[in-house]
Amino acid sequence: MQQFILYNGELIPADKPVFSVKNRSFRYGDGIFESVRVIKNNICFLNNHVERLMRDATFLNIQLPAFFTAEFLSIQIKELLKKNGILADARVRVTLFRKEGGFYAPIDNSMEYLIEANALYTDGFNLNKTGLIIDIYEKFRKPLNLLSNLKTNNALLFVLSSMDKIEKNLDDCLILNELGNIAEATSSNFFLVSSGKIYTPSLEEGCVAGTMRKTIIELALSQGRKVYECAISPDDLLNADELFLTNAINGISWIAGFGKKRYFHPVASKLNQLLINLSS
Repeated sequence: MQQFILYNGELIPADKPVFSVKNRSFRYGDGIFESVRVIKNNICFLNNHVERLMRDATFLNIQLPAFFTAEFLSIQIKELLKKNGILADARVRVTLFRKEGGFYAPIDNSMEYLIEANALYTDGFNLNKTGLIIDIYEKFRKPLNLLSNLKTNNALLFVLSSMDKIEKNLDDCLILNELGNIAEATSSNFFLVSSGKIYTPSLEEGCVAGTMRKTIIELALSQGRKVYECAISPDDLLNADELFLTNAINGISWIAGFGKKRYFHPVASKLNQLLINLSS
């Protein structure tokens, strides 16, 4: 079945060209994106995604039209899912970029957008059966500034760290910030559990302000758990009871091993059940 994308509201075959070499996302990484999970044709946590898109676009001075709301985006996504014959689970990517023109300095700050949708052959937010094996990415560190929290179209650090995990036969790598503390994983936020308390790198530590990170923090707090957003060093992993990752597509993924240290996942399992209930 031929697949389609939505480019500025127009359905276009996915294998057809849609923009020129002057596209600013292609040239400069000048844009932002969201990865959105669909479960049984239900678009999960769309308001959180749109809220972040609006916040990040405002920060980058990309001007969004008044019609670009959660309701509008929901209609667009559902139209694309239907056109692509997707009736159950899917991964949707919404990419915004500044209108083409100019060199580093743009000549038009208005927005263009692209939506992609691909079927997922999974059933909701199921916790991984086998725990992840991780290590630290050593080659480059993430700088600390306000851009660090944005999910931009410039993803070189995540590309390189993902290549590193493949070379080392790992499931994931943790990226350090310029101070040597943990920022995040290659495509996920990071959580640590110790004595029943939950810790995650604060936004000041340079992590992307993940929508699933936000959801998991809120779920944990709703159950009376203590959650601390703070600095976490690699040494803290050796004293932890549990580690897990979160992102919008997979939900929660528990970690089984870091170096010689091994972990179980009782807290991750409980949070995952809450996530399933919330998204069903």
